[in-house]
Amino acid sequence: VIPSLTLTCDLFKIHDMDIYRRANVFERALSFYESPSAGYSAKRKILQLVYRATQVQGSTTLVTRAGILSWIQSQIPAVKGKETSTLAAIADSLKQTSDNDRVSKWSGGAALQVVENIVG
Repeated sequence: VIPSLTLTCDLFKIHDMDIYRRANVFERALSFYESPSAGYSAKRKILQLVYRATQVQGSTTLVTRAGILSWIQSQIPAVKGKETSTLAAIADSLKQTSDNDRVSKWSGGAALQVVENIVG
């Protein structure tokens, strides 16, 4: 659990995942994270959004529909210090809270290996 990212899930309910998915919120947020105009505060909010999604049964959706694992892999070389450990913690949370059978079948087993490489 990431204490600084743990917020009440009242703001982000399970049924919100479907709305966010249909509106491509995660894809847009992850793209904005990479934008030069995204400040530190905005990036932290995006990481909070992703982490909260993992806590309300959204991990499988993030992995299979938003490409979160490849996004995390691409971010790790670009970030420093605490952000690297935050991304690794999010990857670990994705593994712990996703439907591992479905994700494994979807990725041919590669997704769980990617998480192991990220987490270490």
